Amino acid sequence: MPYFSGGGWKLSQKQQEVSAVTGLNDAKDFELGEANLSKSELDNIEVAINNYNEYKDILSKRMKYKEDSILLSLDNSCVPTLERKYLISDYYELEFPKVGKSNYIDNIIALYRSAVVSSDSIMRIKKNIGWKCNDLYIKELINVGLLGNSILQVKVMAPSKEDCSNIMSVVDDIISEATGEINRSFNYDFDYLSESYSEEYNEEITKNKKFLVDDILAIENSIAGIPANMSEKEKSIYFQLITDKVEEPIKSSPMKKFVLGIIVGSFLALFVLIANYVISDRLKTTNELISVFKCPVLEVIDDPKREFGNDLFGKFDKKLDEFLYHRKSYNDTLSLSASRIKLGIGESSNVLLTNSYDSVCNDNPVIDLVARVKNLASSSEDFAVEYVNRVIKNTMEIEKIGNMDCAVIIERLGESRYEDINKTIELLKKSRIELLGAVVIR
Repeated sequence: MPYFSGGGWKLSQKQQEVSAVTGLNDAKDFELGEANLSKSELDNIEVAINNYNEYKDILSKRMKYKEDSILLSLDNSCVPTLERKYLISDYYELEFPKVGKSNYIDNIIALYRSAVVSSDSIMRIKKNIGWKCNDLYIKELINVGLLGNSILQVKVMAPSKEDCSNIMSVVDDIISEATGEINRSFNYDFDYLSESYSEEYNEEITKNKKFLVDDILAIENSIAGIPANMSEKEKSIYFQLITDKVEEPIKSSPMKKFVLGIIVGSFLALFVLIANYVISDRLKTTNELISVFKCPVLEVIDDPKREFGNDLFGKFDKKLDEFLYHRKSYNDTLSLSASRIKLGIGESSNVLLTNSYDSVCNDNPVIDLVARVKNLASSSEDFAVEYVNRVIKNTMEIEKIGNMDCAVIIERLGESRYEDINKTIELLKKSRIELLGAVVIR
């Protein structure tokens, strides 16, 4: 126990050792009781406190990044993105005395990248847009890279189109200034090509958000596990030392601890499920096809095998969609889907049915829908139907789409990935195939 001696409160020898470990030195506020700690116990407490402080420091940095990062604050399903392209040509140099050429394109791109993200450049950008933030948060918004063999690609992401334009105007000035400097080292021609603006799904932001949430959860679990192998006496002192105010340890019965563990574990499991659901890169609701991909939904088919959903969020998705669509029987939705596809096709057209997710051979809704549409085609002879499973990956059959006039994509909630849906739609656009809409399986 601390004791009073003439000049005031004093620490016992053991408490002085703990004080040396923790930095606490106020004896009156540092009543550890008659702990009678051994050297081994002091070492265990020291290691635990050091680990706690390190984890808390890392956690604090992660939480600050999560709160302050401009990139992570963007809605990853619809990111304002401004892109500029510049053509770099005649960048080969003849090598002497041997006959040959040296390709310096990677060096040129690296110099442009360094110029754009330098401290001076970031300062100019911050001044132009009026933001007061860490330089890192500006650098994250700008991507400078090589597209193909000779195109300098600059992408800027920001909260709004205006912010993108303000950042890009400074970046363009920096690139113009850097061109003269880089040309002194490498001879090449440099020309502006194009500029485009879009608001699109960004997979990298989705992955970064998920990684950060997982990282924070892992650190919190590590902190919670620090005292796992400590004795009750060591735990008592450890918990006193990591709190701002020393409190008497709460003595709980085994049953109370068991019940508390179940409650805390349940909440933690629910939190992990919700976090994974929110940042998942898979299609959650039919409305996302309309709002994110601007793709009309022709019909929703309930998979008979998943009538009641396999999990909590499957049921949640169905309840959410019931606000938008009336639930119909399986056969009715197949017939309606086929009829709506036929209505959208028009006369004498070839229609492609495809999906972005990997449909297996026993995927009955896809098999039944394709069969239903082909039956309509054979009976009317007004159009032809071709089905290609996952056209973005099926290189063996990709030539089939060359004769197609229009297409319908078949997507499944919880399986279709945003990135694959986007790639499928982009492939159809490039092939000049009209997208009639989507049939969704849930």
